[in-house]
Formats: sequence, structure tokens, C-alpha cells
Amino acid sequence: MNQKTSCPVCGYDRSRDAGRTPSLVRLGREKIPFGGGHAPEPERTAELEARVAELEQEAAALRREKEEAAGQLARASRRISELEQQNLRLSQQGATVTHELAGMVRQQSASPNRREEPQSDVARHLAQITRQPDAPDRQLEASAWMSARSADGLWQAGKTPGSIRPQEGARIPAEVSVPAVWDGQPVTRLEDSSFKNTRVRRVILPEGLREIGANCFDECWELAEVTLPSTLRAMGPGAFRRCGKLERIKLPDGIAAVEDETFAYCTSLREAVLPAGLTQMGESAFAACRQLERMTLPDGISIIRRETFLGCSLLRELKLPEQLRWVESRAFYGCGSLRTLQFPRCLEGIAQDAFTSCRSLTRLVLPFGIIMKRKLPALPSGCQVEFRH
Repeated sequence: MNQKTSCPVCGYDRSRDAGRTPSLVRLGREKIPFGGGHAPEPERTAELEARVAELEQEAAALRREKEEAAGQLARASRRISELEQQNLRLSQQGATVTHELAGMVRQQSASPNRREEPQSDVARHLAQITRQPDAPDRQLEASAWMSARSADGLWQAGKTPGSIRPQEGARIPAEVSVPAVWDGQPVTRLEDSSFKNTRVRRVILPEGLREIGANCFDECWELAEVTLPSTLRAMGPGAFRRCGKLERIKLPDGIAAVEDETFAYCTSLREAVLPAGLTQMGESAFAACRQLERMTLPDGISIIRRETFLGCSLLRELKLPEQLRWVESRAFYGCGSLRTLQFPRCLEGIAQDAFTSCRSLTRLVLPFGIIMKRKLPALPSGCQVEFRH
């Protein structure tokens, strides 16, 4: 009896595939063997189609979840914006109430014939939050003023107690008066880079301020006037670097050190008055101060650091300190107007290139002992050297 070789579904004659190696057809992720191009079984086809339908449903569900998540994110963003606006309004209202209450307290205190009346609990609470015990009226005014400024978005607390800085993105006015008290605390420090690269022109710093952070006024090209308090004790490196319109600076007596590049590239600086107690000057402290003509260095300075007066092309007169012991590399590089310098007897050495490009230098007075130490600098032609015991 002959065996039936045709496919019961499509009628394909399977005897034609005799001796052939069954090939593989890739359908989806699976390989289905069949001979000579024969189509897969109907049951298998239905199973694969059902699987494809399931995957499409899962993909549709994932798309819906993604859309729902995007909607939730948008609603959360709108809510955050609403809360920020509400917080700003509340801050402004609080500043207004504080200011009004301060005025009411002062008015009642100034009335000579006012009659004592019993206060309610609410009134006593308001009095406590608007005025500290035994605090003078001027502190109350300062607190109210500071609350208004804070609500206005100018100041924010710094990293350490007593330090402040302008808020990120705040619009800095041309004239700035830094408050003496902020958020109930005395202001003792301006944070690093507080006014960097702003267009501020005039700055008044309050009494009580003790430190100006590094790069605090760096690149304030329009800054022409700054008032330093007598309480100031320290200025960070680059504190007034590149203040292109600053013409005069007087440091208070409490300053003991001028850090690296503190006044570098102050191209309009004509006069710098240093305190008698100054003992240190950093590298490039007055570099590229092209309009600086004269300066007196306090006697406590023992080292003129590297490139301290580099590029001070108009510097003509410089009184050196009695305790000076060493002059470092390129200290007077490019001081083309400098004509004469007289060094003290305690001088121990001068760097070889200290007077590079000092083309007008004609007279140098040095202690005799420096010859024995062989610490003589290279000098321009025509410069006469005098030695003294």
C-alpha cells in the first residue's frame, strides 16, 4: 500500500523533497524547519500570531504608562512653580508686616503721654518677634530693612555663620551698601566671588565686616569707589583683581597681609595706602597697575614676592622697608619709569631677573655684604651701583 505523501492542507507533494536537507525559515525569533519551501503548519502559525498580538498589547500598555508619567511630571512642575510664587508672596507680605510693626513700636515708644494698656497674647507675641529685649531702635530698623531686602531677592546666607552673598541670579544695582545685620546676625564676611563680573560701581562695606572672600570683586570693571571698614582684617586672593576703574585704595590698620593678585590688573589705580602693620605681600599683588606712580612699603615687610610690581610701567618712587631681606624673581619686571632704589643694610639677596626691562633704572644702592653672598641681580646698561656698609 502506497503511503500518502501530499500535504492534507495545501496538497504539496512531499515526495519532491526526498533526499533534500530540510531548510530553516526564521519567523519572529524561532526557526521552523520545513522542506522545499513548504509553509508551516496552521496550528503553529496561529500560535505565533497570538504571541505577536500579546506583544503589541504590552507595547500599547507601556506607551500609555509613559504618557501618564509625562502628565504627572508636568503637573508636578506646575505645582512647584505655584508653590515658589506663593512662597515669594508670603515673604513679601511678612517683610511688609515686620516693617509696619516696627514703625508702630517706635511710635508708641516715642509718645511721652501714652497710657499703659493691657496687651493681648497676640500683641505680646508680635512684640517678641519684632524686637529683641533691650535692643535699640536702630537694630529694629536694620532688621526690618534686612527683611525687605531679603524678600527683594538680593541677599542670601553664606556657608559660614555671619557670611552673606547676593542671591544667584539677583540683579546687582550700580551702588551697593552691604548691610551690617542680616537675618538677625551681624555680617562679618562676604563670600568668595560675591560680586564677580558684575557692573557695580560703588560699594560701601559696613563696620563689623572682618573678611572679604577670594575673588569677591574680581572683574568688576566698572567699580570706581569702595569704602573699607576699620574692622576689616583679611582679604582673599584676587579680592579686587581687574577692577579697571578703581583709582585709589586705603587699607585699614587691621590688615596684616595683601594676598596674591589682590589688586592685580587694576589698570587705573594711582594710589594705594598701606597700613603700618602690614607684614606680607603676595605674588603679583599689584601686577599690571599701569597708572601706579608711587608707593611706600611698611617696614614689617621682609620679602617682595614674585612679580609683585610686574608691569607697573609708571612707577617712579618706591620706598623700601627697613626689614627687607629678599627680592624674588621678576619683582620689578617692566617697571620702565623706575629710576633709583635704595635697599636696607639687612638685604640678603635679589633674584637675577628682578629688574628685567627696567630700562630707566640708573642708580641702585645696595649693602656691601651682598657682594660676599654673590646675590647680585642683572642690571640694565648705564645703571650705577653704590655699596654701603
